[in-house]
Amino acid sequence: MRGALAPLLALSAQAVRPASGNADFDQGLSLLEAGRPAEAIPLLRRGFAALPALPAAPFYLGRALLLAGDPREAREALERAARLAPLVPAVQTSLGEGAAAAGAFEQAERAFERAFELRPSDPAPLLLLGEMHLRRSVFAKAGEAFSRAAKVGEPGDVRAWRGLGEADLGRMDLPGAGAAFRRALAVGPRDGLSLYGLGMVLLRAGDLGGARAALLEAEGILRRDAGVAYELGTLAARAKDPREAIRWFRETLLRDPAHAGATHALGQTLLALGRTEEGRRTLERFRAKKPIFDAVFTASLQAAAAPADPGLRESLVLYSFALGDLERARRELEALGRLRPDWRGDGRLAAVGLCLEGRFEEALPRLRSALGAGDPTARAILEEVEARAAARKDSAR
Repeated sequence: MRGALAPLLALSAQAVRPASGNADFDQGLSLLEAGRPAEAIPLLRRGFAALPALPAAPFYLGRALLLAGDPREAREALERAARLAPLVPAVQTSLGEGAAAAGAFEQAERAFERAFELRPSDPAPLLLLGEMHLRRSVFAKAGEAFSRAAKVGEPGDVRAWRGLGEADLGRMDLPGAGAAFRRALAVGPRDGLSLYGLGMVLLRAGDLGGARAALLEAEGILRRDAGVAYELGTLAARAKDPREAIRWFRETLLRDPAHAGATHALGQTLLALGRTEEGRRTLERFRAKKPIFDAVFTASLQAAAAPADPGLRESLVLYSFALGDLERARRELEALGRLRPDWRGDGRLAAVGLCLEGRFEEALPRLRSALGAGDPTARAILEEVEARAAARKDSAR
């Protein structure tokens, strides 16, 4: 949260934050700076109503809304701030963030570029621009933004070099990606994401020893990252060590139960090791849930292009839950709640909410009524809840 509040300090440095004399505004700003944006919002709203011509009022309201997860209203407030203070880089940067979160990517790009024009010594707008393009898999534009950011100051920002590596890896430019990740590690030797990226590059280039060293170092830093565990499993499989591969694929699924690649790879590796029955069961589970794996992948791509679409968030709640990934289902439900506060009026989502509170037996009849069993997602959700409800009963005996 503190990193997300950096633009507040930048705005102060640009002398746009005056002593307002308004108690609501000042108290709301204190709460925002303390990392409590949801509590700050009503106070900042009142401050904005009392101080409509003060650029800082819509700016800080927009920041609070953005941090609390309401991108649509945040964008509106930040547009107002940009009209009142068009030459303040931090305002343009925040407008870019708000527009990107609301899915207005062309507006976001213009705002980030304008922020950099106003303060060309600050790479932050270019980093945010590159990260926006990466989330949307627009690798050429992401690479361009990160390359420009890397040239601002010496030796450059670790995020810039890492982002350039990720963009090159997305384009399968392995030499370029490897060089960029190494530059990132020269700036930040303990940057786990750069080590992870370098490990992926080396694995794809066939350097198994180098990949193992980089990935194990990344694992020591990113201890709960499913991607690192999956790459270590893939590495072990390539090195003809099926038992080690199985260990890492199982670990991947502990970290991310909805990891389609690990589920399939685990089943194949079990078969190769002669554990036929277990391998077949795993692959049957993969095949039964493949439509949902595919749906999650598609919905995730669509959500990157339309982050404020409540329908996509709703789908991701249900798909994640169907795959047994309760942690992601919880995150997606929280995001949906910010976009659609009345989500409990939907019987399916209300029942899923009960499950996320551990109330599986109470939720089960509601889900049976709301879902039926007419499609793979509905069947998978019901099976998940039935299994967890039964496990609760057994543990209570």
